[in-house]
Amino acid sequence: MDRWNHTAATTARPLALALGLVLMLCTPVAQAQMALRAQVDGSLFLEQYNRAETVWEADGGVGVTGLVGYRFDLGAVALTPEVGFNYCWFSDPYERDTIRVFGGGRLSLPWRVEPSVYLHAGWGTANGVDYDAVLHRDGLTVASGLGADLRLRGGWSVGLQLGYNALVAETGSGTEVAHWLSFGANTSLVF
Repeated sequence: MDRWNHTAATTARPLALALGLVLMLCTPVAQAQMALRAQVDGSLFLEQYNRAETVWEADGGVGVTGLVGYRFDLGAVALTPEVGFNYCWFSDPYERDTIRVFGGGRLSLPWRVEPSVYLHAGWGTANGVDYDAVLHRDGLTVASGLGADLRLRGGWSVGLQLGYNALVAETGSGTEVAHWLSFGANTSLVF
């Protein structure tokens, strides 16, 4: 039994070293590039207006997002740490808007049609009119979602995205959370 374990360990070491050498020589070197992204979003604002019954109402809106990041192509995946801003205007009866600044990252598969996931967190403000009272809320904002980009020549790409967004604000009467879904088109340039 000891002889078998000794033989297996002796055979496994050279195989592991050979595999490591092959992976080291065949793995592409990571490349880093600047990335700019612009998005135009349609949004669906979800408001829980009756907390006891958990009844939700939905209102539409539009938004724009700008992002700047540094893309690291790591072979099988690409990682893009990024910072950005977003403005959304909601056309509900209360005329609300949000402004957010955030940082986070995007993980993608560098294929011709490039799927991606993203996660951002930062600070945001929401303003609006609710039954003739002016509302102003500041707080933590988060966004996460999925996207797919078609990579074109010259570093350009165009794509679609779907995301979940939230802004959490402390008020005198407790914590308020604004939720909305965003969906839209984007273009990006990697150089």
